[in-house]
Amino acid sequence: MYQFIDDVKKVFDENLPASSVTVTKVIQIIFNQSSSARDIAETIEHDPALTATILKVANSAYYGSHSTICTLQRAVVVLGLNTLRELVSAISFIKSFNGRAAENGIDPAELWYHSVGVAKACQHIAEKTRIERPELAYIVGLLHDIGKIVL
Repeated sequence: MYQFIDDVKKVFDENLPASSVTVTKVIQIIFNQSSSARDIAETIEHDPALTATILKVANSAYYGSHSTICTLQRAVVVLGLNTLRELVSAISFIKSFNGRAAENGIDPAELWYHSVGVAKACQHIAEKTRIERPELAYIVGLLHDIGKIVL
């Protein structure tokens, strides 16, 4: 789990922010039960920063692919819908609050790192306790410190 978080953090540090419009569309498509990896890839490909982020994470050491993943559709399959949803949610979270966090003396990278760690822990607990929708526990964990930014 920590290797995944470290890999994603490196990717964020190196990329331009993704478009919030694309992020919103991707999340909607992921939640649509009839959507496919192709539908998701076709939406992501309109955003160069999001495309780069998804491909870098899919090619990270955490996933240990024996060959380079060069297509978005393959990256979506390798990451899986849950991980992709988590990743896109984290991107959305960072975009929304980076400026505000810095203005309030909060290190945005540390806040993100902590929030994703808590989110993964919440998801893990939800899965172990057989809560029906562990992805909601992930979102709750991701947003648990939102008050720090608002205040």
